[in-house]
Amino acid sequence: MIENVYVLPGLPTEMRAMFEVIAREFTGAPPIGSWRRTYRTRESEIAAVLVEAGERFPGASVGSYPSFEGGPEVEVVVKSSEADELEQAVSWIEAALDRVTRR
Repeated sequence: MIENVYVLPGLPTEMRAMFEVIAREFTGAPPIGSWRRTYRTRESEIAAVLVEAGERFPGASVGSYPSFEGGPEVEVVVKSSEADELEQAVSWIEAALDRVTRR
């Protein structure tokens, strides 16, 4: 194990034997829900909304992924293992970003 990454051998029989020892560490965690939407804007124009979303909804992870092919656009991704937190964050982010990007 290197930090939070498990490194297993490439030989299938050895890998299976080692994985069985650690397999239970991968069970029991709640599933992570996600939402994503692409906006035709620059990241700098929506950064304040994304920062505020992170502060308002600490149980959700908010990420932004800009690209410039065919014009500026940003994919916004929200993830959370708490379904209510994800729903509330997405609702707030969609409304806030719709207001900011419609100017």
